[in-house]
Amino acid sequence: MVTAPAPKAIKHELTLFRQQEEFVEDGSPFLAVVSGIRGGKTRAGAIKLLQYVVKWPGALVMVTAPTFPMIRDATLRAVNDVFPKGYIRSFNESKMIMALRNGSEILFRSTEDPEHLRGPTLAVGWMDEGARSSEESFKVVLGRL
Repeated sequence: MVTAPAPKAIKHELTLFRQQEEFVEDGSPFLAVVSGIRGGKTRAGAIKLLQYVVKWPGALVMVTAPTFPMIRDATLRAVNDVFPKGYIRSFNESKMIMALRNGSEILFRSTEDPEHLRGPTLAVGWMDEGARSSEESFKVVLGRL
């Protein structure tokens, strides 16, 4: 049996608003953040995502937004801002798949066509701007969990 050395601990401090902290610390299986523009919803989601993949190495995660421009311009930026430097192993822009150093993968998908969300078995799903996605998209993501 070959044993790999334990990964180095990464100290990574993030500042949160009180509402973001409540969201990140909530252990409920289904969560939603409701706030106004610039209320920190996407950042809170990215922090919650980081918290999950650190706890569960090797997880397959799907992150959605209503359109690919929204993923590129907001969701992906938040993930890159929140995740520690060096924690992201690679990002395939054409496939919209992020590989992490601990073996987890994040699939970034648009909810424009719910049929394109089918297929993978997921550990967790995060629907950024979920209220702007269809109910069918929500049902498909829920069914992948």
